[in-house]
Amino acid sequence: ARQAMQAWRLMKQWHLPLSELAGIDSLECQSLRDWSKKFETVCHQKKLLSPALLPEFIGQALLKQQLPGEKRVIFAGFEDPNKLHDSLATSLQHIGIETNRLKQESLNQNITVEKYADMKAELSAAALWAKAKLLENPTQKLAIVIPELNEHRPWIQTLFNQILHPERTLPPPHTGSNLFNFSLGIPLSDYPLIHDALLILELLKPEFSLDTVSKILNALYLFGNPTQNADNHYAGNHCIQKTAVDLLLKKHGRLSWTLNDLVGFCKHHQLKATSPKFTGWEFTGWEFADWIERLENLQALFDSIKKPLSPENISNLFLNAWQAMGWPGNRTLNSHEYQQSEKLLQLLKQFRQLNRVNEALSISVAIRLFKQLTNETIFQEQSEVAPLLISGLLEAAPLFLQKQYNLPHCSAERELNYANDLLEGFIENSQDLVISYPARAQDKQLRASSLLNRFKHIDKTDFAVADTTRQPEINAEIDSETSLTELPEHYPAQGGSGILTSQALCPFKAAAQYRLNAAEPDIPGDGVSAMDRGIQIHKALELLWQQIKSLQQLSNLSAEALQTLINKTLDKVLFAYQSRRPDLYSAQFTKLEKQRLQILLLEWFELEKQRLHAFKVVGTEEKNTIEVGGLLLKTQADRIDQLENGKRIIIDYKTGSSASSRSWQEEAILEPQLPLYSLAEDDRLAALALAQVHEKACRFTGLADDNDLLPGVSPVGQIETQLETGTDTDTDTDTESGWQQIRKHWRIQLDSLAEEFRSGSVEINPHNCQFCNLQALCRKHEIPDESAVPNKTVSTESPA
Repeated sequence: ARQAMQAWRLMKQWHLPLSELAGIDSLECQSLRDWSKKFETVCHQKKLLSPALLPEFIGQALLKQQLPGEKRVIFAGFEDPNKLHDSLATSLQHIGIETNRLKQESLNQNITVEKYADMKAELSAAALWAKAKLLENPTQKLAIVIPELNEHRPWIQTLFNQILHPERTLPPPHTGSNLFNFSLGIPLSDYPLIHDALLILELLKPEFSLDTVSKILNALYLFGNPTQNADNHYAGNHCIQKTAVDLLLKKHGRLSWTLNDLVGFCKHHQLKATSPKFTGWEFTGWEFADWIERLENLQALFDSIKKPLSPENISNLFLNAWQAMGWPGNRTLNSHEYQQSEKLLQLLKQFRQLNRVNEALSISVAIRLFKQLTNETIFQEQSEVAPLLISGLLEAAPLFLQKQYNLPHCSAERELNYANDLLEGFIENSQDLVISYPARAQDKQLRASSLLNRFKHIDKTDFAVADTTRQPEINAEIDSETSLTELPEHYPAQGGSGILTSQALCPFKAAAQYRLNAAEPDIPGDGVSAMDRGIQIHKALELLWQQIKSLQQLSNLSAEALQTLINKTLDKVLFAYQSRRPDLYSAQFTKLEKQRLQILLLEWFELEKQRLHAFKVVGTEEKNTIEVGGLLLKTQADRIDQLENGKRIIIDYKTGSSASSRSWQEEAILEPQLPLYSLAEDDRLAALALAQVHEKACRFTGLADDNDLLPGVSPVGQIETQLETGTDTDTDTDTESGWQQIRKHWRIQLDSLAEEFRSGSVEINPHNCQFCNLQALCRKHEIPDESAVPNKTVSTESPA
């Protein structure tokens, strides 16, 4: 429809008759001809006038003396007048009105043509040129003309803001006058204020995404701008609490929501006064109050809307929904924002006119139509005149007809003439003119237009692009005074063995996670998360061993009895998830998950039956507190088995596919969890084992007294002498058992890691970043290249 409208308009503007389309064997041309006839018939019957025909209508009215004439008419800005414009000028001249085209005397004093390496260098130079000119004379008028401006507008605006308005690094409102304006508007929906309003409407749909909820919680124009709030402490807390709600929803994992379910979920968690905890912050319930109140107001509005859902009723719902959710925030809007909001309300009035063609709409269709309306509305705010203007350069019929009637873009010759006229206009209407072009666009080499051959060219391909976002350089060696505050002796640290694991990988990560409480938000995905699957396996094994209790009881169970026991246990485990995630755990999905877990657990118990030494399970999820390096760490062993001789085996379940105990016998321990647990044991320790419970493989890995103690687990043996055990190499260590030697090594390594953490070290280890989720915080990319610093360990002062 839009293309047909444009084609009809061009045909009228350039006096291309519809009859020319009659003999062309083309479905598109015949359709255009039929539509045009019907459209013109309707307009004639209803006495309607298309804006495209207004010049012709005025010309005829003047000839018929139906309109009063003027003594003189000046045509300004008609760079490429069409036939209707020419006809209007002819009509004016016919009745004796003087017509002129506005043309000033040439102002030009200086023209240069500059060549830059690429478009970024070219525009950086243009912005810096404008800055220098304005510093020289703030009142002069400047213009930068950019082809295809709208295509590149976002990053052009960012670049010019960085150079001309570096103070605008915070969200609006911004003080001070604009130093530049754009001549072209953008779709109304692209303005942040309008974007936030459209987000609210998504909550009225029968179902909406978690991403929508997250964006609403972080919307600038719904909850205000905390950086601009007079009470910064309150505003900062409010911001943190909104983030808390967002993190909780992401942790829950549900991707699609209804308004009723969202309200119910938030109310449920509001009742948990101090739970759940996330990254050190506690939910107190307050942060839900305002959020729930807004959602309930929205819910009440939707329930009370009059039926049927006419465009008029829906437009009222939209308006009330914005008010219920607090749009556009608690701050007084500036002039630009006010104009945007007024335009949105005008479009809402326009939307009401759909009553003429639609008596009822679904909410989803209504939202789609209204968003389409904002997308198609190009809006440019009225603003004070800025000294710098950034502007762009100023067909459905067959090509031979376009050429015959000289329509725009119909031939290279016509475009060349038009471009030449534009260039002459730029020259005549500017005192100083700088024309530039990039030498390359990605992998294409470019050259200047032949229209510029008459001017002198200056090569500036060595121009250095202004990097306004460059961070300060970071020293290659850590500053010994740069660290977090040292923790006191016997400090009860939160995080257990995870502290030592992170410390072994990267001290900065350990400090960020367990002292600054930094964490990456959960990334929801379809299906059950890996974490939830791990929790389900852990819980099922805990409950099962509380009932089976020993290898003998396991061996005495028939296959049917074991399967029945597993089924009942899985029903208990999955029931909690059905209550928490009814959207995911439907009856069919729960059945499939139960079958998967059942197969996995049966395979695991077959491995347990292969053990040659009788044992009893004397502990599941057993808690303890162990001190290392001045830290008191809480531990929780998944399971402890006791052999008939009284010795004990500590087992930790791993539900991933890559459980490994390899580093236990190496200089640096990267998996310190079970070595830490072993320190609480005396000579009763017989084995430490990671139990990998995974579809790819069910196996034990670790260290044990004997070959046959656990399937696949090697004996401790004699530890290599290069391990740091704190024993003088000259002393006789032959009398020490393998356990004694390796536990000395573990004690030294774990004490060292704990003391390093307690001291507040924030050194970055750039070699263990593959699976780290805190790279945005440590800013690893700013660390100098290790290869550029020979014979030095690359570490850095923490930007945090």
